[in-house]
Amino acid sequence: GQLSQLVAAGCLLGAATQAEAAQLPGWVPGMVASEPVTMWLRELYPAGGDGEWLGSLRPDRLAELHVTRELAASAELAQSCLTGLDQRQAQRALILLARASAEHQVARVLLEPALFEFSEVIAGIEAPRETMIAIANVIPYPSVVLADAHVSITSRITATYAQRTAGRALWLATYATLLAHVGRREDALAAIEEAVRIYRDLAA
Repeated sequence: GQLSQLVAAGCLLGAATQAEAAQLPGWVPGMVASEPVTMWLRELYPAGGDGEWLGSLRPDRLAELHVTRELAASAELAQSCLTGLDQRQAQRALILLARASAEHQVARVLLEPALFEFSEVIAGIEAPRETMIAIANVIPYPSVVLADAHVSITSRITATYAQRTAGRALWLATYATLLAHVGRREDALAAIEEAVRIYRDLAA
């Protein structure tokens, strides 16, 4: 029902302030912004010390499952909750869907158009390596629209690996391909040369 959809919207978008939380019902088709509903949501999910005014379902995997199920069940809800978001909301939504996509194929289906919708926020996403990898893996290649975002997130994934490790070499090779695609030939050459050096060292 609508309350279940509201909980999903709250998990997906969060609320940094009480004013943002008051707007959450407006993301659910057929609901309007409501202070009593907002306070009910706050009582149900108190803030968890992460700077957000509103908490979320715990554990995170339960939130991811609930959001995925609700958005998959209602195209109208998915359209509403993944359109017109600000930067904080968009980054939060992309991160949640990326985490969910590891276990739920439908989350991956929801994530891809969202990446195009909010391509400008991908470069600013700070998340654990596995989450960034999940996002990178969904970005289609080649893509003119997402090319720069793909380069950015792949660069940050590469930086999470220690020097001279197989993981770094693997992502350097991907990074080189993406750099070449956006015309950064010298940077691409440097990346692939480092990858080759790592592979040679590991083989030796």
